[in-house]
Amino acid sequence: MKILSDLIKLLHNEYVKLLLITLLRLSLTNKIVELKELIDRIKIVNYETLRETISKLNQYEIISIINDEMIKVNKPAELALILIMSGADPEHVSKYVTWHDFEALVTKELSELGFETYKNIRLRKPKALEIDILAIDTVSKFCLVIDCKHWLPGYSKIRKLMSAAHKHIERTLKLANSCEWLIRQYGIIRKCKYFVPALVTLTDLKVRTLLNCAIIPITLLRSFVFDIHKFIEELNILKLKNRCYIAP
Repeated sequence: MKILSDLIKLLHNEYVKLLLITLLRLSLTNKIVELKELIDRIKIVNYETLRETISKLNQYEIISIINDEMIKVNKPAELALILIMSGADPEHVSKYVTWHDFEALVTKELSELGFETYKNIRLRKPKALEIDILAIDTVSKFCLVIDCKHWLPGYSKIRKLMSAAHKHIERTLKLANSCEWLIRQYGIIRKCKYFVPALVTLTDLKVRTLLNCAIIPITLLRSFVFDIHKFIEELNILKLKNRCYIAP
């Protein structure tokens, strides 16, 4: 993400981290935050740094400034990601991000990387099935079947992670077995040779694969995509053949 290099430089300042975490927390209940309330909450105010930070966030459309009095947080998940990459506590930051915002960030990242992305896939036949994101790369011919997890404290326990991976493998198997139904809505699936299950997480759980399911922190998503063949082979990630694939 182009925004990261510019904004992470600002976050070497602990005051800026406090400012952004407070803004993120306030935006959880209301996306529009009064500047006065933000200043009251952080108590110690460095007006020059405050103006510079808000201006930078506004430049990248992470926030919008309304009448110089209010701040609208447009992209809370991106704000959270910037904080995490600058060293803020991931478990603390993740409390202030909704699953919907995180899913939107993952979709945006994959779209920027050239994938055709589809959110909230729901099939009623032949079996009921829900998938967070399908991301199809017509070059590699991989279809990433993604479950988004902006996990809170406690989910780093291996037992819970194993359970999530197991359930997602089952969903991916059902999806592969339902390709004839899937292509009725998403014809591009015919260009996908393999279905690949992946959990994409906001925090880095320090595990890259479980039960042959990829575990990808959002901070490493681009690296995974750029070397997708290498990662799939070296980590022995599951590749399910798509029987509906039509070779060009």
